[in-house]
Amino acid sequence: MKTKVWWLLGGALALGLSAAACKTDDGAGGGDRGGDSGSGDVQLLRVEIEEGGFDKLLVRAIVAVTNTGSGPMDISGGTVEIALKGKAGTAADDGEGEADDDAADAEDEGDADDDEADEDEAGDDESGDEAAAAPAAEVKTGVYFAGDGLAATVPANSRAEYPIRVEWPLPDDPAALEALLAWKTVSLDIRGTVTRGGATDTFAGERDLTLPEFPTVVLSTAQVASEDGGLKGAAFFVIGIDNPNSFTVNVDAFAWGISVGGKQLQAPGQGSPEIVPAATVAEFEDNVNLNAETYGPEVTTLLSQPNVPYVVDGFIEVAGVRKPIRFEGEMAFAR
Repeated sequence: MKTKVWWLLGGALALGLSAAACKTDDGAGGGDRGGDSGSGDVQLLRVEIEEGGFDKLLVRAIVAVTNTGSGPMDISGGTVEIALKGKAGTAADDGEGEADDDAADAEDEGDADDDEADEDEAGDDESGDEAAAAPAAEVKTGVYFAGDGLAATVPANSRAEYPIRVEWPLPDDPAALEALLAWKTVSLDIRGTVTRGGATDTFAGERDLTLPEFPTVVLSTAQVASEDGGLKGAAFFVIGIDNPNSFTVNVDAFAWGISVGGKQLQAPGQGSPEIVPAATVAEFEDNVNLNAETYGPEVTTLLSQPNVPYVVDGFIEVAGVRKPIRFEGEMAFAR
């Protein structure tokens, strides 16, 4: 029987998409990559994500506007254009790019980290071994998307942060989306204008942006219990979807199967959609009965062992990207 529970990750909203939320006017959070242009009174500071998702991102460029006058200065509006250059630190200058071996390496490293954490509590996670390397799908670069800023006022003798928002659509091809998100942090080319007091100033530069993360699957509990002197028993599991992002994730399908003592007792099936709120682990409790009907006459031998082997395998699919999951280990008996 499957039961769903929730765990909120305290402070997790500070991860991922909110990495550039600090209010500074020295370029912190966006990363000054050099090559900036602009007047002394209008300078690009950083770029950050205001709203996230796996279909599009609402990005805002933060521009510092300085008013050296003795009275308020009105900003009538602004414009911004952003374009993906490539993976941060390795961005190409041409118009198009492709996912490279770094994408697969990033996926492998993430799987390895997850494996170590899961081994301590619920056995070995071998999903990294089962999953194929990240596909060499094309990630288009050099395509600009434009947005506008609202009217604002800068007080006398002060410097203010002026946000200009732009919607950045992510790839609708699952393979290209997976390849892009495997970069984790990307470099954006940014250019725009600010109109104030009837004059228009320009700004430009390159900034890094941390992308959202696909949710991961964790197995937090795997335990077995014996009843009636070892004639029957049950195995209990808690499996979860960890969403580290600052936005709700809609899971297309999530399914798992259970094998105990080398016999499959529950098939994964087609899976079901799930909704995982921001910075939350959605946990699902499941159990299988161990008796002569479900396992066979060898159940007494199985339940007489000091530990019972298990496998939990299945898949999770988000935004059309399907990833296999597999956890394998030995269960201790409940005390």
